[in-house]
Amino acid sequence: KLTVNNRALFDTGAVSHDAVAGFESQRRERADQPSAPGGTDERFAFFVVNEMTLRHVTLTPALRYERSSIESAVDLAGAPNTHDEDALMGGLALTYDFGDGISVFGSAAYTVGLPIIDDLGVSEIAQRRIGISEKSHTFELGAEYTGSDVFAQGDTFTIRGNLYETELWDITSYTVAGSMSTELDRVESRGFEIEASYGMANGFYVDVAGHLGEGTEFNPDGTDSIWRNSPADRAQLTLGRKWDETLDLSWEMVHAADRRDALGADLSDSTVHNLRATWKPEAQGWLEQTEVRFGIENVFDADYVGHLSSPSRKAPGRAFKVSLTKSF
Repeated sequence: KLTVNNRALFDTGAVSHDAVAGFESQRRERADQPSAPGGTDERFAFFVVNEMTLRHVTLTPALRYERSSIESAVDLAGAPNTHDEDALMGGLALTYDFGDGISVFGSAAYTVGLPIIDDLGVSEIAQRRIGISEKSHTFELGAEYTGSDVFAQGDTFTIRGNLYETELWDITSYTVAGSMSTELDRVESRGFEIEASYGMANGFYVDVAGHLGEGTEFNPDGTDSIWRNSPADRAQLTLGRKWDETLDLSWEMVHAADRRDALGADLSDSTVHNLRATWKPEAQGWLEQTEVRFGIENVFDADYVGHLSSPSRKAPGRAFKVSLTKSF
């Protein structure tokens, strides 16, 4: 895979531009196997993103053109051995800054997933799927506030929340439950996300994050069920203290609800506690620009099955992690 891009900063009258444009080329080869078709997948894409700012308004359009060529590793006996497809996709984001720390934003995006090597074959199902590109659109609407000296001298506070809605159609990668050939008609997902951070002048900080959402998969006959890949509802709280840039100690609590295993069976709620420490020694020589991280994951050794995991596979228990990073 090769990606080449260029960033340009320029003004057109009162509008400031931060533009990125480039191209991407990739080639994937896979040997033919009894369990999966083999072949070559070559893709080439052009993309451009332009962040345009005019006083309080920021408008960011994005475009991507992608073309793919898939060739089977074996002769498909009567069916085409190659398949070419292309698509134009993009999005638009808009932010308005009121100038007092409050801003609102929204976005709309349309994406296309071109056929892949797995769609090759001589069967009627394979020939149908190779000619279909999965499509989706996503809409987002939210607001953010950032301020300092909000509750006490020298503190900082940021809170951000957004609503989202996504629809996936022309589906080829997911079939109706119990079927190997009938694809889902569409999938709809929607939810709410929130993030907040508060830091005090003495180094104490609190981070909060949460997600509530739901997803529905629709069958061609009009019936529906919970989307098999819906994320769990999640709440995360982190309490920490920083001593300048030298030491950072934190305690993280993660609670998950509305969980299911890989077979769709309900799972009980789970709560996991994690401890982390980051130390940047103030030293010269080989310790300069060095960072040491130590963590204890799942401190209380909670016994649970992870969301969307096999019911027989437990999540990792208590784990100790140490890492050393040096920048040159």
